[in-house]
Amino acid sequence: MNNAKESLDFIKSIVEDNRKVSLSSGMPSIIWGVFVIIALVATYIGATNSIQSGWYYMIAWTASCFTAWVIMFITERKKCREEVSTYSQKLLGLVWMSHGMMMMMLSLVGSVSGTINPFAISPLMGTVLGSAYFINGVLNDYQWLRIVGITWWVTSAMLFLLVRTPIGGANILLYFAGLMIFLQILPGIKLEMLWRDASRESNL
Repeated sequence: MNNAKESLDFIKSIVEDNRKVSLSSGMPSIIWGVFVIIALVATYIGATNSIQSGWYYMIAWTASCFTAWVIMFITERKKCREEVSTYSQKLLGLVWMSHGMMMMMLSLVGSVSGTINPFAISPLMGTVLGSAYFINGVLNDYQWLRIVGITWWVTSAMLFLLVRTPIGGANILLYFAGLMIFLQILPGIKLEMLWRDASRESNL
């Protein structure tokens, strides 16, 4: 009986150690959340003030995305120098990179081609984010991350239903900005805190 309990405790300790090792920083989520909100607000201002120039929206999103990439590259490069990336961390990085490319394709190609309602792009991006968070939660064995992913799916479905309603339209951009605060920046802060705690423990 004692041997079985010791074996279970050993397995649990391995799982917990692997979760700490595979845990990635939440800073990219925070950075992207902040600059996407800036771009969303700029887009809302343009849409509600009847700004027709495509250059306005392109500059708003390009500037926000470029700034986010630069800041993220600087912060993550410094962290990479201080620690060795594990296979799990590289896998998580690929998950987020592939989902990021998917969102860029949906937003850029969908809007330029005119095949997707501009205000439906936000819930599309939310659906993709839900997938990324759910996979992250499964890989790290964090139930709260899986719940964040499911919440993204549910709220995105609600936004889809609001797109063509009187309270939808350009307001979808503000709704999505609010979701970015609660389902992107706040989870990013929690991930960053967990990552820092795990880093401190590994250095002891």
